[in-house]
Amino acid sequence: MKALRIFFLLLILVIALLSCNKSEFDYYRYPMKMGNSWNYRYTFHYYNTDTDTMADYIDTVDILVDSVYTNNDGEDCFRLKSHYGAQPEGQFSYTYVMNNADGFYKLGTTNIYGIIPLKGTNLQLTGNPFDPIVMHNPASKATRNLPQLLMPYKYKNGMTWTTESSENQSAVQYTIDSRKHITVPAGSFDTIKRTALVLPNTANPYNTYISTPGTVQMLFEAWLYYSDEEEFGEQVGPFLSTMNYELMSYHLN
Repeated sequence: MKALRIFFLLLILVIALLSCNKSEFDYYRYPMKMGNSWNYRYTFHYYNTDTDTMADYIDTVDILVDSVYTNNDGEDCFRLKSHYGAQPEGQFSYTYVMNNADGFYKLGTTNIYGIIPLKGTNLQLTGNPFDPIVMHNPASKATRNLPQLLMPYKYKNGMTWTTESSENQSAVQYTIDSRKHITVPAGSFDTIKRTALVLPNTANPYNTYISTPGTVQMLFEAWLYYSDEEEFGEQVGPFLSTMNYELMSYHLN
């Protein structure tokens, strides 16, 4: 009987040690390879100053990993080529990113293209579902940033980090909020919910849902003021407006 008690005590001790050693972190790597591509539906719900009603503008955006290069530290960097359906043929925006040991980073952008429906708001905002937040100088066609961590390789719920501000980029506070099951045209996915706040604003987060294909959905909701698109005169509002990117299809090599 004594030997049996000792056995059970040892078993409990082993279970306790295994529980202590179990990592509280999960791991995620953005799928970056030459030729990977994503197609998104972009919907902007906004106030139309011509009709004095709320309206939806719908577009598509195609993103392709079209170039891979190695930096001075021997790390692979990738160029994402983006094209909105409303853009002229042959006109693209580029985002430069990197997967390194501790996460997925943005390095800069080129040929920045402003989102069409934001006319009437006088906002200087552009981006794509991988990098939705770019505050920039409209006269600048290229932006090089300090490396901006977009998604850590090792993460847990409640984890928060803040990227530094630079000449063309506001400081952004990111938080791993929770896990959520969502359905978009490309299918149903168990996702990591990451929120992003463009500081000093703490009221209107960008909610990005990340899964095996990469960004599955990016949703931004805010009360915005609008004015005449031509004259930017007296403002009306605010009106609850949303930007929503939903994954339609993807190809991963």
